[in-house]
Amino acid sequence: MKNHSEAPLSYDKALEIYQKSLPTNHPYFAHLYGSIACTHDEICDYSKALSYHEKALDIQRKSLPPTHPHLAISFNNIGWTYENINEYSKAHSYYERAVSIAQKSLSEDNSSVQLYKKKTLIE
Repeated sequence: MKNHSEAPLSYDKALEIYQKSLPTNHPYFAHLYGSIACTHDEICDYSKALSYHEKALDIQRKSLPPTHPHLAISFNNIGWTYENINEYSKAHSYYERAVSIAQKSLSEDNSSVQLYKKKTLIE
């Protein structure tokens, strides 16, 4: 969605539908929370972004195997948010977790693994 000002309304509608029809720990919530978080990242509302990233990660940790690639994506996204607020040690920690998971679930030459590895080089 390119118009970030419209995104919250769409996400609110989706959240309302999910809340009426799915258990709160359903993986769809994790995906939705991740999307909401990325929208907040795009508009530099990093505290809200982190909150939604953490909600997504919490559901994923409960509903996915520990080496699932979606967990690596979430750890990477949280790292990116921390990097944007200049909290580099926290960012680095999350990027390292993303690399660790991705290396267990994807091939070493996978583009995601390579991207996560490059991000661990931040200072």
